[in-house]
Amino acid sequence: MGSPRKVKDIKASLTTKGFTESEGKNHTKYLYKNKNLKEPLFTIISRGSKEYDISLLDKMANQLNLTNKQLLNFVDCPLTAEKYLSIQIERGVIKKVKSKKDKTSN
Repeated sequence: MGSPRKVKDIKASLTTKGFTESEGKNHTKYLYKNKNLKEPLFTIISRGSKEYDISLLDKMANQLNLTNKQLLNFVDCPLTAEKYLSIQIERGVIKKVKSKKDKTSN
């Protein structure tokens, strides 16, 4: 799956791609905000961690409904916020909203 990733890079990717940060006592929770979510998308990062190894990245990928490769692309930035949204819509986690054009063409 690749090498460990720095927590600061993971946090930056989450916050720039639509996740809100909520501080807890020992952890920081990152929650994806979208009014059309069918289920919550979130992950938690331990406050004392500097890097996440492969096993923690694997768990995070599952929490964010991504493959391991997609998570690495998410953190390393090739996977954009728009692509993340698209993946979640394709997987049925976020309801696709029909545009006015879609509604009038029927």
